[in-house]
Amino acid sequence: MFKRKKPFFSAEDLLQRAIVNYLRLVMKKGLVYHINNDGETEAKRKRNTAIGVLSGVADLHVIWVGGHGYIEVKLPKKTSVQKPSQIEFEKTCKTLNVPYAVCRSLDDVTQFVLDNKIPNIISKR
Repeated sequence: MFKRKKPFFSAEDLLQRAIVNYLRLVMKKGLVYHINNDGETEAKRKRNTAIGVLSGVADLHVIWVGGHGYIEVKLPKKTSVQKPSQIEFEKTCKTLNVPYAVCRSLDDVTQFVLDNKIPNIISKR
């Protein structure tokens, strides 16, 4: 029987790639990067935890002049929800007054940029 291959990029990967490209285009000065906190095996997860990887950390870290924040990428579907560890990380960010957003579209990212007054080419600030 013919086995169907899994796509190289998931739908969430494609959305995240679009968000990263968008932020890199619109931010006047800044940096955005993915935080890889996954481990394919239990041994890899244990190693990652031992060296400081934190479960629940958002997908993207955004740094701009005068600030930084986090973006958790989720698909627009209602089935795409945060894990408990991600909710805890969000609460910690809010307690520390660090911007955090769950973004399901480029419109959500635009709102994140505007809400946090990130220097950008889309507003006249």
